[in-house]
Amino acid sequence: MLSLSCDLYQGIACCEPGQAGRPAPPDPASFTPDPAQRSAGNYAAARPLYERALAIRERALGPDHPDTAQSLHNLAELFRVQGNYAAAEQLMIRALRIYEARLGPDHPDTQRARRNLAAIQQRLGGTAPPLWRRILGRWRSGR
Repeated sequence: MLSLSCDLYQGIACCEPGQAGRPAPPDPASFTPDPAQRSAGNYAAARPLYERALAIRERALGPDHPDTAQSLHNLAELFRVQGNYAAAEQLMIRALRIYEARLGPDHPDTQRARRNLAAIQQRLGGTAPPLWRRILGRWRSGR
């Protein structure tokens, strides 16, 4: 059984056509499906929720907001665990670009996205070694 966070449900409901009477969610940043959905293995049910959360954040916050990047990252991780590495790579690249531009190269979210992208690219056929070297260089320098 798939469980939704209350904020996600309310956020999706208020932004759907014909749902103007529903209360607005308190914070667009709360539009993230519960990670337990993904860990429970219910990927088919989780995907549309992650996609809708991304669409809501893009509308509410814009395509270059760090919270939008988080939704991109979440969807990329869903694709990664499903083995759809090509789709995961494209989304993770978008997330990483936003994180780098808005949060900087040394922010923990940027570093996490960079590591996850390297792992995805390695699965796609080994384009990750330069990215892994960059990650290791930052780690060794303490950044």
